[in-house]
Amino acid sequence: MLLRFSLLLVFILTGTYQLKGQSDFLDRLMRLETDDKIPDDFAEAYFGAKKNYYGEYDPVYLRYRGRPCGDYILLIYTRGHLVGSRGYLAKVKTDGSKRFKSWLLEDISDHDGSNPTSRSVSYKWLRDSIIQISHSTETVRDTSKIEPGKDWLKPGESFWDLETVTTNRHQYLTLGDCSISRLSIKNNALEERKYRMASVKLLNHEDIRGLSKAELRLMRNEIFAAYGYQFKSPALREYFSEMSWYSPLHDDVTDQLTDIERINAQWLLLREKRQ
Repeated sequence: MLLRFSLLLVFILTGTYQLKGQSDFLDRLMRLETDDKIPDDFAEAYFGAKKNYYGEYDPVYLRYRGRPCGDYILLIYTRGHLVGSRGYLAKVKTDGSKRFKSWLLEDISDHDGSNPTSRSVSYKWLRDSIIQISHSTETVRDTSKIEPGKDWLKPGESFWDLETVTTNRHQYLTLGDCSISRLSIKNNALEERKYRMASVKLLNHEDIRGLSKAELRLMRNEIFAAYGYQFKSPALREYFSEMSWYSPLHDDVTDQLTDIERINAQWLLLREKRQ
């Protein structure tokens, strides 16, 4: 009897502690505003903040907070370090005990010039709760300047003094109340395409500035042409038949489009109709 009572008491106390833990985390989180600095003790306990070389906690800032959804909530926060900061999108339990999923959204760091490669990650909000994550890689073009088999430059060489080549790629995430979805994208679209960007990024008004209605139509239809769509329009058939990469094979390619291509095609059609 005493053993049963002891077990019941432990269960009650444990359950009470878990509920209190959940309330403490969520209550403190909901009191914060966008771009608020998260208090050091709170940041250390739940956001991985640590003391730096100077004995001070690296700052953590809340950048976005979704609405609690069941046991989870979506957050964006940035965590500083001595030479920059990193930003994360995370789906976390409302008691702060577990991250269900997280994405690196931002990585800003100083580059000392001795590495042959510089990388950066940045993000921005787009329409319809979509976040664009941009990955940029800058690499020294002349590989003879790099120590063989090493990830640094030869003595006397500096990244800042050498010719570099930059590559960019994008990821897109859609945020719901408590869900994160990745939009499919075609990063390996043919370089020979005139309007390749329509397959590798979500288009905006700057991308189509100065384009005529006819050019917008070609940009939109190039998306379908890349998958071998057989055009019914004589003008489009004639135009794309001059492209070395075009092979008319299919009557319908809708199912082959990526999420980004589908969104861009619909958006370009609207822009055409408004001209």
